[in-house]
Amino acid sequence: MYCSIADIVKRLSEKELIILSSESGEHIDEDVVNTAIEDAGDIIDSYLKKAYALPLETVPKIILKIATELAIIYLNDKNTQNDESIEVRRKNVFTLLDKIAKKEIVLNIPADDEEAQTKKILYSTKKRLFKRGF
Repeated sequence: MYCSIADIVKRLSEKELIILSSESGEHIDEDVVNTAIEDAGDIIDSYLKKAYALPLETVPKIILKIATELAIIYLNDKNTQNDESIEVRRKNVFTLLDKIAKKEIVLNIPADDEEAQTKKILYSTKKRLFKRGF
Protein backbone atom coordinates (compact mmCIF):
# COMPACT_ATOMS: atom_id res chain seq x y z
CA MET A 1 0.00 0.00 0.00
CA TYR A 2 1.28 3.39 -0.95
CA CYS A 3 -0.73 5.43 1.57
CA SER A 4 -2.59 5.04 4.84
CA ILE A 5 -5.76 6.30 6.46
CA ALA A 6 -3.63 8.89 8.27
CA ASP A 7 -2.38 10.18 4.90
CA ILE A 8 -5.96 10.59 3.70
CA VAL A 9 -6.92 12.43 6.90
CA LYS A 10 -4.10 14.90 6.15
CA ARG A 11 -5.86 15.79 2.87
CA LEU A 12 -9.44 15.59 4.11
CA SER A 13 -10.84 16.38 7.49
CA GLU A 14 -11.71 13.40 9.64
CA LYS A 15 -15.36 14.44 9.38
CA GLU A 16 -15.22 14.33 5.57
CA LEU A 17 -13.64 10.88 5.67
CA ILE A 18 -16.37 9.66 8.01
CA ILE A 19 -19.02 10.93 5.59
CA LEU A 20 -17.31 9.25 2.62
CA SER A 21 -16.67 5.91 4.32
CA SER A 22 -19.43 5.26 6.84
CA GLU A 23 -23.12 4.60 6.37
CA SER A 24 -23.83 5.55 9.98
CA GLY A 25 -21.73 8.71 9.88
CA GLU A 26 -20.36 7.99 13.35
CA HIS A 27 -16.81 6.80 12.66
CA ILE A 28 -14.35 6.10 9.85
CA ASP A 29 -15.10 2.71 8.33
CA GLU A 30 -11.54 1.43 8.07
CA ASP A 31 -12.53 -1.53 5.87
CA VAL A 32 -14.07 0.78 3.28
CA VAL A 33 -11.08 3.14 3.34
CA ASN A 34 -8.55 0.30 3.18
CA THR A 35 -10.39 -1.17 0.18
CA ALA A 36 -10.10 2.21 -1.58
CA ILE A 37 -6.39 2.34 -0.66
CA GLU A 38 -5.81 -1.19 -2.01
CA ASP A 39 -7.68 -0.36 -5.23
CA ALA A 40 -5.52 2.73 -5.64
CA GLY A 41 -2.37 0.65 -5.11
CA ASP A 42 -3.45 -1.88 -7.72
CA ILE A 43 -4.03 0.85 -10.30
CA ILE A 44 -0.69 2.49 -9.48
CA ASP A 45 1.13 -0.84 -9.78
CA SER A 46 -0.44 -1.45 -13.20
CA TYR A 47 1.16 1.79 -14.43
CA LEU A 48 4.47 1.51 -12.56
CA LYS A 49 5.22 -2.02 -13.73
CA LYS A 50 5.63 -0.65 -17.25
CA ALA A 51 8.69 1.33 -16.16
CA TYR A 52 9.86 0.10 -12.73
CA ALA A 53 10.54 -3.14 -10.90
CA LEU A 54 7.98 -3.69 -8.16
CA PRO A 55 7.60 -3.47 -5.27
CA LEU A 56 9.32 -0.15 -4.73
CA GLU A 57 11.45 -0.24 -1.59
CA THR A 58 10.61 3.37 -0.81
CA VAL A 59 7.48 5.27 -1.75
CA PRO A 60 8.27 8.53 -3.56
CA LYS A 61 6.19 11.52 -2.46
CA ILE A 62 4.50 11.77 -5.84
CA ILE A 63 3.26 8.16 -5.52
CA LEU A 64 2.01 8.87 -1.99
CA LYS A 65 0.09 11.86 -3.35
CA ILE A 66 -1.33 9.86 -6.26
CA ALA A 67 -2.37 6.99 -3.97
CA THR A 68 -4.08 9.37 -1.57
CA GLU A 69 -5.88 11.17 -4.39
CA LEU A 70 -7.02 7.90 -5.98
CA ALA A 71 -8.32 6.57 -2.67
CA ILE A 72 -10.30 9.79 -2.15
CA ILE A 73 -11.65 9.54 -5.69
CA TYR A 74 -12.74 5.93 -5.11
CA LEU A 75 -14.39 6.90 -1.84
CA ASN A 76 -16.26 9.63 -3.71
CA ASP A 77 -17.43 7.18 -6.39
CA LYS A 78 -20.29 6.02 -4.18
CA ASN A 79 -21.34 9.64 -3.68
CA THR A 80 -24.16 10.32 -6.10
CA GLN A 81 -23.52 14.04 -5.97
CA ASN A 82 -20.03 13.96 -7.48
CA ASP A 83 -18.90 17.39 -8.52
CA GLU A 84 -16.61 18.47 -11.32
CA SER A 85 -13.60 18.75 -9.02
CA ILE A 86 -13.52 14.96 -8.53
CA GLU A 87 -13.48 14.42 -12.29
CA VAL A 88 -10.69 16.97 -12.68
CA ARG A 89 -8.71 15.22 -9.92
CA ARG A 90 -9.29 11.85 -11.60
CA LYS A 91 -8.05 13.19 -14.96
CA ASN A 92 -4.98 14.77 -13.35
CA VAL A 93 -4.05 11.59 -11.48
CA PHE A 94 -4.28 9.39 -14.55
CA THR A 95 -2.35 11.92 -16.61
CA LEU A 96 0.44 11.78 -14.01
CA LEU A 97 0.41 7.97 -13.95
CA ASP A 98 0.59 7.85 -17.73
CA LYS A 99 3.59 10.20 -17.75
CA ILE A 100 5.32 8.12 -15.06
CA ALA A 101 4.72 4.93 -17.05
CA LYS A 102 6.24 6.59 -20.13
CA LYS A 103 9.10 7.94 -17.98
CA GLU A 104 8.24 11.51 -18.96
CA ILE A 105 8.19 12.00 -15.20
CA VAL A 106 10.95 10.04 -13.45
CA LEU A 107 10.40 8.87 -9.90
CA ASN A 108 12.77 10.16 -7.28
CA ILE A 109 14.00 6.86 -5.89
CA PRO A 110 17.25 6.23 -4.00
CA ALA A 111 20.27 4.91 -5.90
CA ASP A 112 19.85 1.41 -4.46
CA ASP A 113 16.35 1.23 -5.92
CA GLU A 114 17.60 2.58 -9.25
CA GLU A 115 20.21 -0.17 -9.43
CA ALA A 116 17.52 -2.75 -8.80
CA GLN A 117 15.42 -1.15 -11.54
CA THR A 118 18.20 -1.36 -14.14
CA LYS A 119 19.88 -4.69 -13.37
CA LYS A 120 20.33 -6.78 -16.46
CA ILE A 121 21.30 -10.37 -16.98
CA LEU A 122 24.68 -10.70 -18.62
CA TYR A 123 25.99 -13.89 -20.15
CA SER A 124 28.92 -15.03 -22.20
CA THR A 125 29.43 -17.88 -24.60
CA LYS A 126 32.41 -20.04 -25.35
CA LYS A 127 34.52 -19.43 -28.42
CA ARG A 128 33.13 -21.08 -31.56
CA LEU A 129 34.66 -24.38 -32.49
CA PHE A 130 33.59 -24.23 -36.11
CA LYS A 131 33.47 -21.38 -38.58
CA ARG A 132 30.40 -20.53 -40.56
CA GLY A 133 30.49 -21.29 -44.23
CA PHE A 134 32.50 -23.87 -46.17
